[in-house]
Amino acid sequence: MGGTLVVGLIVVEPSTLGSVVVVFGTVTGMIVLPVTIPLVAYNPQSATNLGLSDIAAILTDTETTLDGKINTIDTVVDAIKAVTDLLPDAGALSDLAAILTDTGTTLPATLATIAGYLDTEIAAIKAVTDLLPDAGALTTIGTDTARLTDARAAALTDLIDGGRLDLLIDAIKVVTDLQAKLVKEYSVDTVTNTHTPTTTQFQTDSITEATTDHFNGRLITFTSGDLIDEQTVIEDYINVGGIGQFTVTGMTEPPANNDTFVIT
Repeated sequence: MGGTLVVGLIVVEPSTLGSVVVVFGTVTGMIVLPVTIPLVAYNPQSATNLGLSDIAAILTDTETTLDGKINTIDTVVDAIKAVTDLLPDAGALSDLAAILTDTGTTLPATLATIAGYLDTEIAAIKAVTDLLPDAGALTTIGTDTARLTDARAAALTDLIDGGRLDLLIDAIKVVTDLQAKLVKEYSVDTVTNTHTPTTTQFQTDSITEATTDHFNGRLITFTSGDLIDEQTVIEDYINVGGIGQFTVTGMTEPPANNDTFVIT
């Protein structure tokens, strides 16, 4: 059997259906070597043989998982668009250059101004606080407040009805009340009796005293008009038409209607 072994024939035997018998031979003669090879049924159109067995899973993902992921992406994109829609200049951000310019120039200058102002104001505040007693502790003020409280209590005691200050105030009031009566102002009248004043005689509707000579010898001082601060002596007094009439020592000029005066 020195010849080359070649496959000479493949025989399919019915008794061994489902397998094949391979017959080998040589050049010089045929030797039958029954080799049984099992057959596997092969369908060239099956999904597995066509590589399509994952199509069902792919379709499932396409209809469910993929749709969900696309919806998620769509939601995220919408959220991003909502933000970008708010960007100035339709997203061009053209104002950034101006902002950067201000940040580099105007803002530092403004901050420097503010810093200078704060320095000035803080220095002014410090100048005041440096003057506070006891280095700001104000302990002296506390002591002085206590002393003032005692003094106030003493003053209030004097002001109580019957206290020294109360009695003094009452005495002053008596004097001022009398003074008010003594310096009561009266006014010249030219209307009631159509009387025309002269340098020695005039009437007043502020006085209705009926007793003749009631004011004789008293002093008249004018407090308004051309005769202001001029004084004259009452020589005679009578009641004329229900109002007072004065005869006085000659004055520099006659008084006018509503000129005021006091009698002392």
